Amino acid sequence: MKKSNILLSLGAMLSFSVAIFQTVVSFSPSWSLYLGAPAEMVAKPLMLLILGEACALFFAVFGFYALSGAGHIRSLPMLRWGLLVIGLIYTIRGLLIVPLILSYAGLFRLPDATEPTVLQSSSISLLIGIVYLLGTGKVWNQLKRVRNA
Repeated sequence: MKKSNILLSLGAMLSFSVAIFQTVVSFSPSWSLYLGAPAEMVAKPLMLLILGEACALFFAVFGFYALSGAGHIRSLPMLRWGLLVIGLIYTIRGLLIVPLILSYAGLFRLPDATEPTVLQSSSISLLIGIVYLLGTGKVWNQLKRVRNA
């Protein structure tokens, strides 16, 4: 691949930022609770840390896949499909914003009260998902050629 893909480079930066944020939050039960972690998990700080760091690891792997797709590091296994799945994971998570907006507008009623942080995290997830999907679409055919070369 000759040129790096700015969208996938941005996706990598965003995924690494989410991983760092997740790591920081994992060390703070009060932040975790505020951001929507179940009280049962927050009551067990070791469990909170282990699960939080496992999530951070996934986000870091997502970042490395974006770096690979952008051409900054070597090609990772199943790169095209990995980037597509990562983009879909972020996008599907982000689409939770639709019922939230409908609920806030009074057009739809959610069974439980939702925290405002859910709206923010959904917006961020949707943005990252779109960045991944657009960046992946831009280099989809180039990634196929790299694999077969």
